[in-house]
Amino acid sequence: MAVVLKDEKALKQEEKLREDLVEARRRINKKFRDQIIAWWNRVKDTAYRLCPKDTGTLASTIRVVKRSEANVGFHAEKVAEALPVVNRVIVAGGMKINPKTGRICDYATYVHDGHRTPSGGFVPPRPFLTDAIARHLPELQKILDEIFKEVE
Repeated sequence: MAVVLKDEKALKQEEKLREDLVEARRRINKKFRDQIIAWWNRVKDTAYRLCPKDTGTLASTIRVVKRSEANVGFHAEKVAEALPVVNRVIVAGGMKINPKTGRICDYATYVHDGHRTPSGGFVPPRPFLTDAIARHLPELQKILDEIFKEVE
């Protein structure tokens, strides 16, 4: 086993380097977190605009949640598997009563993915959540590229 002796100057330089690395990591993490949160907010706004509105109840339930909370409302696993970003996912449904039906807003999957009607017809999908994510993917790529440049 080798023993390395360091003088006081080397120890101070090492401590300064450690402090600088910790600060750099903190700044990168904050910048990354802030940019991703802003990105998710833009995705949410787009999803709101794309969501069909009769009463507006479904659109008003659109939110970005931590992936562990995504089991409420919209069948979020499908979207979560499609694009989890920083442990977040966009969901819709639940939370509110539709004033037209008097029931909880539990129809997000039917609107998003389409469905068959009792009479045998088909209502086509309106994928407002996945379309919102898709519209903002180039923006996300730019954010990630910028973050990775700072890390290099």
